[in-house]
Amino acid sequence: MSMNVNESAAAQASLIQTSYQRNTAHGESEYQRIHRDTEAKLAGTATTTPDNSGAGEEFPFSPMGGHLSEFLALLQGVLDEKGLLDGGSDGDDEIRAYNNALIAGGNGNDEIHTYNDSVVSGGAGNDSIYTYNDSIISGGAGNDRIDTYARAQVDGGDGADRISTYGQSTVSGGGGDDVISTYADSVIWGGDGDDTISGYDNITVDGGRGDDNIRGYNNIKVDGGYGDDNIRGYDNIQVNGGAGNDTIRGYDNAQINAGDGDDSINVYDNAVINAGIGNDRVYTYSNATILLGEGDDWAKAAGANARIDAGDGNDYITASINAEVFGGTGDDRISAGANSFVDGESGDDLLFAARNSVVIGGTGDDAIRVGDGSTLLFARGDGQDTIETWQGRDDSSGFSVAFGPDITANDLDISQQGDDLVIAIKGTKDSMTFRKPTDDAIPSLSFEDGSLLSSTEVAAFMKS
Repeated sequence: MSMNVNESAAAQASLIQTSYQRNTAHGESEYQRIHRDTEAKLAGTATTTPDNSGAGEEFPFSPMGGHLSEFLALLQGVLDEKGLLDGGSDGDDEIRAYNNALIAGGNGNDEIHTYNDSVVSGGAGNDSIYTYNDSIISGGAGNDRIDTYARAQVDGGDGADRISTYGQSTVSGGGGDDVISTYADSVIWGGDGDDTISGYDNITVDGGRGDDNIRGYNNIKVDGGYGDDNIRGYDNIQVNGGAGNDTIRGYDNAQINAGDGDDSINVYDNAVINAGIGNDRVYTYSNATILLGEGDDWAKAAGANARIDAGDGNDYITASINAEVFGGTGDDRISAGANSFVDGESGDDLLFAARNSVVIGGTGDDAIRVGDGSTLLFARGDGQDTIETWQGRDDSSGFSVAFGPDITANDLDISQQGDDLVIAIKGTKDSMTFRKPTDDAIPSLSFEDGSLLSSTEVAAFMKS
């Protein structure tokens, strides 16, 4: 059935009368009313925390406090209170209108065209709906195609929908594997299903349940929801990965909470990352703050100024210069560049730090390799550590050991065993064994009471 509303005098008069009644009664279009209500709720509602109960409605970046149900209720209220123009009998209808149209397609695979300030309900069926600006659209059940321009309010409904808007829009994909694209200044709920969502600038997305593919460029805020999501942004991105094995990529200025799952995270510069629970892989370049959390994690900060907390698990960490690395619990392998601070914390760790670094093995039997000019901190209960020293330059500034509380020179047993220098704390099993130190690799020792043993004095113990 084909119906051209613009060519039907009776239908045209009916639309004009309905539009007049709507605008004079409310003083604004339905889009304006919903937009005003949305802005009011956004202004009056604080950001919420993610709700992992499975309801899928709480989202920390969304308007109205993240309540998708409120947005859908607003749209449904418009449809319920309006006497929409029936598209005809249940069937495949073609309906065309211009501005201020009120259209209900009914059942069937309908094709609906309107221009500005329209309210459209596609109904059940695989509908194609085309509008321009300031439209309110409910696709209904079915695999719908919805194309609109700016300032749209869209509910795709159940089905594998394809929804396209330009900007300043609010979109709910509903159930199904939806494809949603927008340009800027938009809020998107993907809903249940494996959704593909893309935007450019100032985009807020809640992927919902499913394995979603989400893309954005600048100023992107994303909650991946449940599922193995693939999330990519460029600059100024905020991501809550949610549960699932997520892949998250960004370039600069990223704040990422990956959530539970075995996640892969790659950000270039200025990143703050919480990898969450799981065996995660994290790669950054410079100026990164990383919390790996529980799990056997892999992390690499290839540029300077990283701060990494490994958390629980047997972790593998590589950092560049000026790094701070904390091993947490577990048997960790940590490598850091020059001028770094490394604390293995608990576990039998393998630690490497380049020149002019500070290294704490922590509790456990650690294997430590340090560059010249570095200082080792050792305390009671730190276990039996093995140390190798190396000089990367001819002008080596030597090595030193700073002992913790309640340790003086009189508490130490310093000896040579084979080619090794052994420094043990009397009455304990705690010791440091320096493997085959050269003369310029014998450390000086300092104590909390201010006393010192020079490297020459330590060497004399080896010869006695």
